[in-house]
Amino acid sequence: PNYPVGGNCGAQCIELNKVNNTYLLQAGDLVRLQVGGSRRLLYLTSVTNQGSRFTITFLNVNLFLRRDSGLNNLLLARAGTSVQKLKAVVYWRDASTQTLWRADTFTPAGTPIAREMATNVEDFKTSLLFVNNFEHPGYDGLDADTTNDGNKIIGVKIRARLKTDRVDPSVNNGQPVYRWYEWRVAPRNLLYEKNRMG
Repeated sequence: PNYPVGGNCGAQCIELNKVNNTYLLQAGDLVRLQVGGSRRLLYLTSVTNQGSRFTITFLNVNLFLRRDSGLNNLLLARAGTSVQKLKAVVYWRDASTQTLWRADTFTPAGTPIAREMATNVEDFKTSLLFVNNFEHPGYDGLDADTTNDGNKIIGVKIRARLKTDRVDPSVNNGQPVYRWYEWRVAPRNLLYEKNRMG
């Protein structure tokens, strides 16, 4: 049967069975909650040992990193609910300062803890990388194109156009020099897991 939220520990809390009498989660972790075909991205605020079980408490938000978060009207299934620890890496460009930022950790309130990657970033583009060398600006599992389905993502490509800090009259007629830089980011084991499961 499916159960509404707010059972033993509240609307931002889920009690789970341990696997092999242990668990590896802690406050500050990001997890994917899977209930049947529904997914939620949860940012954990606490994890408590409960003997043969453990309890996770998560941030009370409807969206986290632009993904559905919280339980809202999601019904939990006793035998079909699981959590999986994730690692998020976030990149963004602040247009007002032309700075490229990167974050892989978050404050207790869920705000990315940013580190500066580059300055004088004139342009910034991202795209998703898929199996068999396909590249698309996003994913869509509902269209006729099967090369951009979400289960075929293996990484992301980031391109940034940078401008020199200083100019020199003897270089480029005294005009700024621009250059494109490109990063490809992919979880080390993602392609292996896709090949193993496929």
